Amino acid sequence: MLADLRFAFRSLTKTPGFSVVAILTMAIAIGACTALFSVLQAVVLRPLPYPNPETLVAIWARNDERNLEAPALSWAKFEAFRTRTDVFADISMSAGNSFTLTEGEGEPEQLPGIHVTQNFLPVLGLGTIRGRNFTREEDSEGGAPVAMISRQLWQTRFSSDPNIVGRLIQFDGVGRTVVGVFDNLPQPFNGTAVLVPRADDLPYLPRANRDNAITHQAFARLAPGVSLKVANLRLAEMVQQFKADKASHIDAENKNELRTVTQQVLGNLDRTFWTLAGAVAAVLLIACANIANLFLARVSARQKEIAVRMSLGARRAEVVRQFLAESVVFTLAAGAIGVLLSWWSLRGIQIVAGPQLPRADEISLDPVVLGFALVTALVAAVLIGVYPAWQASRTDVGTVLKDNTRGAGGGSAAKAFRHFLVVAQVAMSLTLLICAGLLVLSFYKLQSSDLGFQVERRALGQLNLPSARYSTPELSREFYQQLQQKLNDAPELEAGGVVFGAPLTGIGAISPFAVQGRPIPELTKQPLASIRQVSYGYFAAMGIQLREGRFFDANDRNGGENVVLINETLAKKLFPGERALDQVLLTGRGSTKNRIVGVIRDVKASGLAAPPPDEIYFPRAQRGGAFMNVVAVAKPGLSASTVIPVLRRLVKEIDPTVAVATPQTYAQLVASSIGVQRVTMALLLTFAAIAALLAAVGVYSVMAYAVTQRTGEIGVRMALGATPGSILALVLRTGAVQVGGGLGLGLLGAFGASRLLADALYEVKPFDPLVFSVVALFFAVVATVACLVPAARATRVNPLDALRAE
Repeated sequence: MLADLRFAFRSLTKTPGFSVVAILTMAIAIGACTALFSVLQAVVLRPLPYPNPETLVAIWARNDERNLEAPALSWAKFEAFRTRTDVFADISMSAGNSFTLTEGEGEPEQLPGIHVTQNFLPVLGLGTIRGRNFTREEDSEGGAPVAMISRQLWQTRFSSDPNIVGRLIQFDGVGRTVVGVFDNLPQPFNGTAVLVPRADDLPYLPRANRDNAITHQAFARLAPGVSLKVANLRLAEMVQQFKADKASHIDAENKNELRTVTQQVLGNLDRTFWTLAGAVAAVLLIACANIANLFLARVSARQKEIAVRMSLGARRAEVVRQFLAESVVFTLAAGAIGVLLSWWSLRGIQIVAGPQLPRADEISLDPVVLGFALVTALVAAVLIGVYPAWQASRTDVGTVLKDNTRGAGGGSAAKAFRHFLVVAQVAMSLTLLICAGLLVLSFYKLQSSDLGFQVERRALGQLNLPSARYSTPELSREFYQQLQQKLNDAPELEAGGVVFGAPLTGIGAISPFAVQGRPIPELTKQPLASIRQVSYGYFAAMGIQLREGRFFDANDRNGGENVVLINETLAKKLFPGERALDQVLLTGRGSTKNRIVGVIRDVKASGLAAPPPDEIYFPRAQRGGAFMNVVAVAKPGLSASTVIPVLRRLVKEIDPTVAVATPQTYAQLVASSIGVQRVTMALLLTFAAIAALLAAVGVYSVMAYAVTQRTGEIGVRMALGATPGSILALVLRTGAVQVGGGLGLGLLGAFGASRLLADALYEVKPFDPLVFSVVALFFAVVATVACLVPAARATRVNPLDALRAE
């Protein structure tokens, strides 16, 4: 076998032009496969780093009538569910928050954290790397103020202090004793820096108001031997029992379902990447078909050599083995280059996808990926080499040696196989191009869609006032009123404001409401709306337009008339054919009256592809709350990046202990919100472009080979009076049959494949006539050009030279 490999290497080096072109072609295909598998392995295939992740589940709330679907559970349901040991081994509750840290190295920093029940880490199957977990006493009313911090926070802010356990640290102005250090948490908790106990008594949701909201996330371990399907069936029974026992509870009408932690992290991404895997497999098949055609041509050119070897005693198996060895050497060389190409492309994928792609930081060329690249190269070697090797072994030794005519490469079977490969390449390439065209059009419409607010020159940051310093609603209102005034006065800013629930941040709350003067349903059956709290400068800062009425102003203060604004979507839903102004909305358990003073234009708050939600805006000055986004727009001539240091300066002037977290321009926020769509489109477009190029090369190579094989026939036709035009038509007819068949099959394939993309398309139908027709026409032109080049060469054949050679 080693001798075969050495001979194969020498054989390929004797034809450097063929070898370089063919190896680079296959390297691109193997590189694309390797790059995508690396993403697939990190994002979809590799289990999340939890013990037995298939038994770790999140409890989701769903209410189709109220348009609710979220990983959320009320405390009352938690207490009812936790007793069912036939379903759950254990359940934990958690609620997100942020904590301002003023100790350690660096400026005050706002840290992402979670309020958790004592069993949070044990349910996840995780522990501490230093110290211990919380005790039940610490998780009870009156328990000692304690915290656990992440490995990253311990290393960066406290220089891996070996005495960190037992150290008293100020979080939000509250001294907490560090009892443990936990390893950096996997998704969906990645980035968490602080854990504190007492999830039942939150700063923004005191224990007394706990049953008036659905704020917590619940994660559970399934009981031993209980499958997800069985657990969901039993959970449905528990939900019905809860509704019967507590019909008036805010969570009574919501259904619940269990999803594994993997399902929660991925959502529909696994379908997207499996679709891309199908696309890259098609690219590999196209490349293999292309190179197989070239290898068939090599077999035809080497038929004399094969005949001589077989006449000297070489067996058919040895001939097959020799040609397979050549394909193995060839694909291994292509695989090595392909791995380098994939390594170069992975960083680009991470950058383009952004934080929207789960576990993007884990994408790498690990041993599993390298093993996949090797297997791909070997599979490609088999696909490329088997048929040419079999054709070589069928060489008619006597005929070739006696008559010097075509043997191995000129048979009708080989010719039909080459034509089949061309049809297959054209069909798969057209299918990929049409699917890519649909995604490109969808992404263009998504990116150019009207957001309802302005992005240029705008930036935002996140604030969470320390609970110890801002313990009452009056104190937080005073801080944000001062900040609004400073935003108004800053010379670098055109406008600014604060908001709870800024568009595209994923932050917000929902609340039931009713309309005064109409039948008022029970609280559990009232419709839900997204709640926004905004200062009077917010709408100008975001460039949001008013449809009727007025914006908030400085007179909308605490103690005055309760007023609200609603968006167009809610106005049309509640008051079709009526004026929304001066209508009164009833909100909360106390049915607080709020007069509508304005209707604003719809804003894409939940995502560029998501429809605008029903929204109610409250004046910030009439509400409490420590957590806000601050938004500002730079004056003309200044960039959005100049806003960020201004925001930090203004906040520091009011209170140096308050940190501005996650500062970014709005352009960056918009771009990151569509990172997955961008990388999906870019990958499929790249694969489709590679496939189209390979198919065009395939059409050209087969047509060029056909012209070479028919040189004698063409010479005879021209000697008998055939014109260059008739020769051109003869060759083009042969190509048209193959390309036309491929185009027809490709359109049928695209019609089926495009349906798989339906969920990923925005304002584009899977069967878009414009995309189908334009892409098919484009590919027909490309294929025609590929046929024209060898056809034009055929018209320049010298009849005398052709006949003399024949």
